[in-house]
Amino acid sequence: MRLRRDLRGSLWVAGFSRLWHGGDGSLAPLMLADGLKGATILDVVRDTSGTIWALAERRGLFRTTVTGWERYGPSERIVATIQADSSGQVWLGCADGRVVRVGEGGEREYGPADVGVGGVRTLVVQGRRVWAGGELGAALLDDFANVRARFSPIVTREGAFRGVSGIVPTATAVWLSGADGVVRLSPDEVRRVLREPGYAMRAEHFDARDGVDRGSFFGVAPTAILGTDGRIWFSWMGGFGFIDPANIRRNVVPPPVMVRALAAGGRTYTNSSRVKLPERTSALSISYTALSMAVPERVQFRYRLVGLDTMWQDAGPRREAFYTNLRPGAYRFEVTAANDDGLWSVTPAAMDVLIPPAFAETTAFKGLCAVATVGAVWLLILWRQRRLAAGMRARFDATLAERTRVARELHDTLLSEVAGVRMQLDAVVRTAGSTGIGPTLAAIRDQTSHVLVNARQAVVEMRTSVEEAQPIDEQLAKAARRVFAASEVDVRVSWTGARRRYPVSLEVEALQIGLEALTNARNHAACGCVEVKCAYSRRALLLEVSDDGQGFDVKQAAANGHFGLVGMRERAGAIGARLTIESAPGRGVRVQLAIPTAPPG
Repeated sequence: MRLRRDLRGSLWVAGFSRLWHGGDGSLAPLMLADGLKGATILDVVRDTSGTIWALAERRGLFRTTVTGWERYGPSERIVATIQADSSGQVWLGCADGRVVRVGEGGEREYGPADVGVGGVRTLVVQGRRVWAGGELGAALLDDFANVRARFSPIVTREGAFRGVSGIVPTATAVWLSGADGVVRLSPDEVRRVLREPGYAMRAEHFDARDGVDRGSFFGVAPTAILGTDGRIWFSWMGGFGFIDPANIRRNVVPPPVMVRALAAGGRTYTNSSRVKLPERTSALSISYTALSMAVPERVQFRYRLVGLDTMWQDAGPRREAFYTNLRPGAYRFEVTAANDDGLWSVTPAAMDVLIPPAFAETTAFKGLCAVATVGAVWLLILWRQRRLAAGMRARFDATLAERTRVARELHDTLLSEVAGVRMQLDAVVRTAGSTGIGPTLAAIRDQTSHVLVNARQAVVEMRTSVEEAQPIDEQLAKAARRVFAASEVDVRVSWTGARRRYPVSLEVEALQIGLEALTNARNHAACGCVEVKCAYSRRALLLEVSDDGQGFDVKQAAANGHFGLVGMRERAGAIGARLTIESAPGRGVRVQLAIPTAPPG
């Protein structure tokens, strides 16, 4: 027999080939259609319009019309349960996992993938919410008036509650009856699963230890109903019982929890609140337990490893924690437990764990590595500087050898010939006396002497090595005096910094660039003052030659045949220096040479 109370409060009784309806203590039989005779009526509902819906075993779904009974829906649809709501709609739960809503506008179908409970065994409408239970669990449709609403699966922290054949929603909780017993869900957990799809809910479980046997999924659904006295009645294979939500005995004693042992590297550490592990330990397991005199199987645990975990880890009834890929450091393992009624222990059990670093993991080792890296880079730079210096020295030695050869040739040829010319001019001057061409010949003789002196000085400089040479500012001063010897130009030479020697190739090129700048000032500037500045430092050699002459257009210099500037730039480029030439008509000329360098190693 099947009992059902409709939306108006009337009682319906369904059985084999019979259907009764009544109230106030009396029942009246209801005439059935020919298609329902000889069949067992599994379920019956009456909607708000007064239409009666009856579900018969192996016969399908029927409903009343103005002319009698008619079969509803396609013959291949196997309806397992029916339910009517206060909005005038009828809900059909099908064996293939579909849920169908029947209303004035026709049918709205939710497919098996949308519902997700497998074969539907029970449906419950609560306002605009629809609960569905089946072989794979339970699901909730929050607002069926919203066309975008979808079923949300009900999953507890122990997993899906399967074989659901009874659902009783009340104002204070939702009760589910299934193959694993009975669970109670709080309204807060229900609201959260609607906000967070996929959320694993906290649930209170009742089973044979509470006097409630496991439900029978294959029995007649629903297997749970709400009594008029507030009790929740459950049926199972071979019996039935109830739970009184107002008188559930609670365990008010939180379980004491303790850490039993730590295992790492094949060794077990017990009875210790502080453990120091060997170096390079990266994996460990910690076992723990809690004492409960009520139902120890329902004790729940959560733990965290301070120094690694940022949140508590829910372990359920599992009594061991595992960690891998740990780094050296100080950790603190903490664990708490909850009794069968969800009351958590106030103070966690704890164990301090220290994993010392190996030498290769220490800060000192990392510092040594950093120092070694810096030292290696420094040695590489120093080796490169010395190699460059050696190359420059080799090139300078080759240049000096060539200059020495040229000086020797000049001395043995040009200077000898010029000296002979001067001697002949002396003889001619003595013969001519002071009349006629004598003064002219004397002037030619003096000019030849001047050329001979300058040539001898050039030969001496060409044969002089860098060790014998003067600092570059003094060499520039001597060059300036020679260049402007027969002029009234005011030449000023100054230097700053500590005098030092630079690679010979740099000094030679710098001197030649400065000499070219001085020569250009004498030949083209028509200036009254020339200033030469030299700045020494460990990282650079800075030279500047400036005048107050008539200046020129730098961009047009090469086009006008001033190829000396091109040569200066080529010399600067050869030694990696930066050459800057600033000038404009009527504003003089300033030549700046910056040579990045370092003292020779």
